[in-house]
Amino acid sequence: VSFPVNGADAQKYSSFLQSLEPLKKLVVALAPYDAGFVPELVTYDKNHEDRIPFRYVRMNKPSRKMVAEKLRAVLTSARDRGVDILIFPELTVDHDALTEIHNFLSLHNSPEQLKLVIAGSFHRERNQGGGYTNSATMLDWQGNDIWRHHKLHPYMLRTAEIPENSKRTALLKLFGAESGDDAEEHIRTDYPLSFVDTPIGRMATLICLDYLASQVCETVGGVGCHYLWVPLMTTSIDTFNTHARDEYGAKYHVLSAFSASVSCPEMFGVRKEDFSFLYAPSRRFGKSGEHPDVIRSEEPPLILYQLEIML
Repeated sequence: VSFPVNGADAQKYSSFLQSLEPLKKLVVALAPYDAGFVPELVTYDKNHEDRIPFRYVRMNKPSRKMVAEKLRAVLTSARDRGVDILIFPELTVDHDALTEIHNFLSLHNSPEQLKLVIAGSFHRERNQGGGYTNSATMLDWQGNDIWRHHKLHPYMLRTAEIPENSKRTALLKLFGAESGDDAEEHIRTDYPLSFVDTPIGRMATLICLDYLASQVCETVGGVGCHYLWVPLMTTSIDTFNTHARDEYGAKYHVLSAFSASVSCPEMFGVRKEDFSFLYAPSRRFGKSGEHPDVIRSEEPPLILYQLEIML
């Protein structure tokens, strides 16, 4: 279990744990709020495998004002609906959006309200050693950075798998892949996987393809993890569903909560589906099991799951 805590961090961590101690029931909300978002990308010269490295710089559309308004609407609704843990999608929370979430929590929240926000992820520059990461930031009830997860398995855009539709040409241009070369996330992946012990159980965050890696699954099972928070960006949810049920759920009784991007399937021009979902094995999370009470909100977009904790 990796979680270095000392000095000022120890005080923040203690406050975070105290906010979770009273919980007997848990409300988890998924926030696929990024409909209409368009990223600004940077591409680089081909690497030794003839792939085009890319990274997200910021979200271009909607306007910065609209992004802030959407975030505040989601955060306010989640807080007022009694949500304990709120999860945003992969590659939707850029620097400005992360600052907006921090400011909301520090000014408009309490330990009885939102207790943990998984602030999606974005490509961020490393402080040491150069390069970039795809990083998810976990914020406590007062907006403190409690821990981070850096993606371990980069995404590769295979041009041959892009559907033949009206958006194909624009998508290839966006990723600099008009020549037919594949594109790959330009990120460093040399990071450990951190597990955090809390009064309601052991938790970790994974980003997208990390969840499907067999070594990650074995590690999660080996340390007795209870919760996986998964910011996600995908055009197909089937494999994640299968792993949640047959691997993490059946073998290790792990709750998996996926908050999926809406802008990704929009960019690919594929059929819009509800990719965000939660799977909770009944052995640890009450008799409702994989079908907990669900409340859906269209505006702002929220999917709420209410669970009984039986750890």
